Amino acid sequence: MRARHKCAPFRPLAVAVIVALSIGNVLTTSALARAAGGDENLAAGLKKFDDGRRAFDAGQFEDALNDFNASLQLLASPNTRLYVGRCYRALGKVASAYTELKLAAREAQDRLVVSGEKRYAAARDAANDEAAELEAKVPRLAVAVPSDTPTGFVVKVAGKELPPAAWGVASETDPGKVVVEATGPRLVPFAKTVTLAEGAQERVDVPLTRVPTATLAVKLRNLPAGVALALDGQPLSGLGIDVGRELDVGPHVLVASAPGYVPFRWNKVLADKEKTTVEVLLAPEPRARGVSSGTPKWLFFTLAGGAVAALGSATGVALHANAQNSQQLALSPYSRDPDVKSSIQSQATVSNILFVAGGVLGIGATALAFTTHWKPEGAEESSVSVAPWLTPAGGGVGARGSF
Repeated sequence: MRARHKCAPFRPLAVAVIVALSIGNVLTTSALARAAGGDENLAAGLKKFDDGRRAFDAGQFEDALNDFNASLQLLASPNTRLYVGRCYRALGKVASAYTELKLAAREAQDRLVVSGEKRYAAARDAANDEAAELEAKVPRLAVAVPSDTPTGFVVKVAGKELPPAAWGVASETDPGKVVVEATGPRLVPFAKTVTLAEGAQERVDVPLTRVPTATLAVKLRNLPAGVALALDGQPLSGLGIDVGRELDVGPHVLVASAPGYVPFRWNKVLADKEKTTVEVLLAPEPRARGVSSGTPKWLFFTLAGGAVAALGSATGVALHANAQNSQQLALSPYSRDPDVKSSIQSQATVSNILFVAGGVLGIGATALAFTTHWKPEGAEESSVSVAPWLTPAGGGVGARGSF
């Protein structure tokens, strides 16, 4: 179903003039389009214009408006724009109608000056006359905005952005409910609905209500490779961070890190209008500076202790086997116990194994003594000498120097 809207009938003379203008404008447009090689646009534009005329004559103004707008995009014509204005007028959008009629009058005047065709004078006069009839009915809305608006401040009227040049200017606006919206960084969103009657003059003042805001700047005292910053868990760019950024009031946490450096952490509860600068100085980790370089002490003492334990156990086993052997040698050959002899041999084998293990651990401990860091930062370097010792009756490991 197509919506039907009725409007006041036009005078017969005006209808005759418009028909003549339509034919003249279409013929002129056709000639211009052919000269420019736009036959495809010409055919489509003429068809859309004809569809619009049929819908307009049938009172189907919304469909006619769509057809005329499509034709206008294909073939620019003051007469087509004149019909666009009439469709808006029939739909009750007097402000849109007034704007299109005034624009049609200007376009007709421009063509009159360029071509000298008198038909454009008739189109111009018809558009001006109809615009004059609507002028008193057109509502006008002025949106006043403070001068100190921040960058990124946007004003919308009926869902369409109002350019800054039109702020404070009484602009033609269609009747009915109109929503004025305003948004901006660190501002409370503004919205107000006004109802415009025909001929109304309205003004909406947009306030700038700022959200409670604190300002935080970050200054890097050094800039190691791979530095990473995070504010409240969100990464920050390393460039331009010394410029203060606006934040909500409340607790905030700043973390800075870099490979080979001790992480930096800052946290504070910021109040409204508070301005804070955080100076970040990343300190190298002790290992990165060589302070704690070297083998851990516990590894040296583990090997050294293992060597002492192995050599001590080997010595004990060897002494016990040697005592048993002496006892057996004191007996006559016929009185010696074969089981004791076998036990002495087993103990000798275990003792040899323990001596070898202790020797290996002692050598390892000796090597670690030269790579172990013995003193804390600022202390003199230690001088340590460690070496294993072995004798027929036992063995061990010894160390001397300052620890």
